[in-house]
Amino acid sequence: MKDTAKRAGISYTGLLRHFPRKEELLVALLEARALQSTALLESAGALDPRGRPP
Repeated sequence: MKDTAKRAGISYTGLLRHFPRKEELLVALLEARALQSTALLESAGALDPRGRPP
């Protein structure tokens, strides 16, 4: 977590304020990645607009 905070350019304490546990940080990362992937697929017309994956 300390390396992650350093690479993100924030303090370790600041990271812990938003993500007290590693699991919470991982979930947030995966959710953000899923949103980015969905947006990319939608912009490429690769998703059926009538039904999106959960």
